Amino acid sequence: GYGDFEIIVHAALSPAASDPSSAVARAAIDAANAVENQAPLVYPLMAGSGPMSYFSAGLHMPVVSCGGISWHDCRVHAPNESVRVVDYIRGIKFIGRFIDNVATAESGS
Repeated sequence: GYGDFEIIVHAALSPAASDPSSAVARAAIDAANAVENQAPLVYPLMAGSGPMSYFSAGLHMPVVSCGGISWHDCRVHAPNESVRVVDYIRGIKFIGRFIDNVATAESGS
């Protein structure tokens, strides 16, 4: 009933997904668990966009989206989005642990 609308696609990104038991997913899960001292929530698919398919489909690499480390009132993507220093530092610790976990998995040690 809405014949007066036209959708013109200017750009699009393909979806990307990886096995949650892949080495990169385990590296992210283990990093989050180590930094937060509790198991993270793992969603097999998430709404959003990003260039992940260039890696998964183009380079045949597994990918993960690790979300953000933030607080309940961060107002993510709003004009008044915020991050607390403590959360910023937690994010740094997570990324450092994640990179270390990936490197360890890649080297086989």
